[in-house]
Amino acid sequence: MLAERFALLEPERPKRRERMKHFGQVYAYRNAVAHGAQRSDTSLKVRSIEADVRWAADRLMDLIEKRAVSSEDDMTELFESLKWG
Repeated sequence: MLAERFALLEPERPKRRERMKHFGQVYAYRNAVAHGAQRSDTSLKVRSIEADVRWAADRLMDLIEKRAVSSEDDMTELFESLKWG
């Protein structure tokens, strides 16, 4: 569900599949770190993840403001509209 919502934040439909794939890579890295993986090129990956988080937060806040989201139901409706049009 997280990967799907991350992808749905992409305004350009053709790019959504790539966003979803990228989220999977980020989440795999997160799991590795959380479960004690060795540190290797950590700072580069952390900066990349930081950029992804900032992009997603900015996009979500913009959508929340434009669509006047004020409840969990509104949020669910927002993502349903992004998914189905």
